[in-house]
Amino acid sequence: MGKFATKSGVVLFIGSYVLLYYGLYGALVEYQYTVQPQLAWFDGSPHKSAWDTVFSVIQPPPVPILPRTVRALLGSGDDTDVGLRSPDLGLASALFATSEGVSVEAKASGGVSGGAAAAAGSDQAAASHLRPGGALLHTNLAVDGPQPEAPADASSSSSSSSSSSSSSSSSSSSVSTSQAPTFPLGISDKSLVGYLLEEARAGRIGFFAPIALVTFGIVLPLVKLVLVIGFLGTETGVAKPSMHLHIASFLSRWTAVDAVAEAGIVALLLQAGMFAKHDLGYTSFIGYVFLSGFGIWLMLPNSSSSTPAVISQVLPGHRTLAACLFPLSAAVFATLLYFGAVHFAMARMQASISEDAIVKRLDAFLTKEGGDMLEMGKSLLAPGEYEAMLREFAEKVPKLDAELSACKAMLVLIQSRHPHTIVGSVVLYIGIVFMPLMEVLASAFAIKARFALSPRNSLERWQSLLSFVSEFALLEVFVGGLAVCHGIMSSFSVLRMDLMPGFYFLAAAAAIGVFNRFLTNVAMAPSDVEKEEESQYGAFDENLRLSMK
Repeated sequence: MGKFATKSGVVLFIGSYVLLYYGLYGALVEYQYTVQPQLAWFDGSPHKSAWDTVFSVIQPPPVPILPRTVRALLGSGDDTDVGLRSPDLGLASALFATSEGVSVEAKASGGVSGGAAAAAGSDQAAASHLRPGGALLHTNLAVDGPQPEAPADASSSSSSSSSSSSSSSSSSSSVSTSQAPTFPLGISDKSLVGYLLEEARAGRIGFFAPIALVTFGIVLPLVKLVLVIGFLGTETGVAKPSMHLHIASFLSRWTAVDAVAEAGIVALLLQAGMFAKHDLGYTSFIGYVFLSGFGIWLMLPNSSSSTPAVISQVLPGHRTLAACLFPLSAAVFATLLYFGAVHFAMARMQASISEDAIVKRLDAFLTKEGGDMLEMGKSLLAPGEYEAMLREFAEKVPKLDAELSACKAMLVLIQSRHPHTIVGSVVLYIGIVFMPLMEVLASAFAIKARFALSPRNSLERWQSLLSFVSEFALLEVFVGGLAVCHGIMSSFSVLRMDLMPGFYFLAAAAAIGVFNRFLTNVAMAPSDVEKEEESQYGAFDENLRLSMK
């Protein structure tokens, strides 16, 4: 390509790092889980008459099992509308951990109902098991209602123990607020990477997930930037790009691993019945991947492949053999891709929230929202019936379970009705499904043009198209992203993600895709005569350039 294309590629590449900043530190994903009670849940229940009364008097609102929480990859995200977060809420403590620690708050004029009081006691007991900075979730039991008066004989004992309890509470509060961990590169302890690093430091999980996210999200972009700067500082000229640019082109697609992992997480949560969506950080990160890749492609010459030319020397003199093997390899690739992306599920996620946690969450929610009406309703129930109904509700809450194929995940994300999720996922899945297929077709036509002795401009057009689609073919990146997604979800004790047969078919298809690139490079390698002609042409072009100076 000409100098204008090269300069345009440099501008796009450098500008893409603005998107990278928003992708790393901007809001990335948002989660929430609410349950809408249904009267049909309680058919045959021993408390059926009580449930009939509840549903006839009011239409129960959605019960927030997990509060709305926003997370960034490296930044602090948005902790608005935190609400009640119980330490043993299971899934919440895994996905939405903050550095705020655990605090049980009650309004000065308010009290705690029986179930909420038990929850508060459980939360205080669980606080001793927190990691520094708050491994579990912030608990805010702010409830309304009359506070029962303390017995007269208990006032002296409570006053005598106030000094010791206040000192212990102050020391425990200092632990939960003053020991927030610090990380390099501006990584917030509230971010996804910060949480995973903190868990790994404490020995609860391995370092695979956080190291993978940091490697693909920070290290590789920095390496790409250094390589491109090194290319710009060389004297190779437009027609002969340095090895720096070839390596940067090879690494470019792998920066999409973090985006693939987040897409997989959100798709599984949506399929399981939770509210989940992506935010600006997701689309910004994907924009960085494709914009930087396009910039590198513009800096490469028309006929240059993103794979270093040295690979074509592995089978010297076997161009015909490589061309003959390519159709068979392409057919195997298409078959594996079909079974992996369409026919078989690629992953299954199961999550469990303990019934005790749901009971506490529901009791606190009803106490806060119900007020006097709740107290009046409880007075009409038999002793212990209220607690039994809470337990029965917890048993009826749907279990989180999802199983997805690659194509089903794409449909779930596109049908989510969230702009960032739709736009980012459409662009991402173009690279995952469409570009690998286009790469095979472009390789086939380029090999055909090469052996049919087509005009030089026709061959260069196919080579240019091949280099473009190869730059954005993300199938092997998708497989790597699923592995990282599995590592992230396996870090949470309440989550279980199993890789299904579709994943292994996709992994095999990705391996065959890499083999196809190898065959294409061998088949497209110039013959000895062409090498001699190209050398003579290059020498003539260099002499002409020097004479024009």
